[in-house]
Amino acid sequence: MLQLIKVLNDNGSDACLVSFSGINHPEGDPAIWEEDLIEGYLMARSIIEEHGVPFYFLGYSLGALLGQYLLFFKQNQIKFNKQVLLAPATAIGLPRFVKSSISLLNDNLQIRSYTPKGYSIDDWLPAKIYKKMIYWERSIINAGFAHLNIPTLVIIDPKDELISYPKIRRQIRKYGLSNYQCIVLESSLSGRSTRYHHLIIDGATMGKKNWTEVASRIAAFFDP
Repeated sequence: MLQLIKVLNDNGSDACLVSFSGINHPEGDPAIWEEDLIEGYLMARSIIEEHGVPFYFLGYSLGALLGQYLLFFKQNQIKFNKQVLLAPATAIGLPRFVKSSISLLNDNLQIRSYTPKGYSIDDWLPAKIYKKMIYWERSIINAGFAHLNIPTLVIIDPKDELISYPKIRRQIRKYGLSNYQCIVLESSLSGRSTRYHHLIIDGATMGKKNWTEVASRIAAFFDP
């Protein structure tokens, strides 16, 4: 996330980077990530209150999903002025029967992660992570995206292997997310460092053209 943070810093914003705790230890549970994000939020809010500046959120994939989940379910505690969501897992593109099948797996069954080295949390992830992601997504959808219609910039590759761009568009229409706008990336993998459309967090993974546009749009969007 460091290149994205540099974009924010170069345009006058401080940033608090939230790191999720390790998940493959004996007591590991994705619920601890809620605590990680809330802790990061409270740290950032103390800076916001000290300086009297706007409060922004930027999240990628699972982080974007968890941010939305907490924004609704902790609405009395968590507030943002604006947010940028990169490939948000609020629109997981798996068929319904696959999601249902995942719910039947043993929590500790290890599933191979194909995220490239340097970007992955672990080489193997327990099924409980995927179960929790589906739960967070379903909870937001069941709530009709209530309280989430704040100024939001969604960045997505239309060929994303995990997140459905058409589903994002349907959600925006269905739930009246009038403050949402989308940046749709050029989906060619030419000039990108990986073969994954879902991985869009820096210049290497987006490609030069996409990255230049995204950096410019984020800076303009967060310009108070």
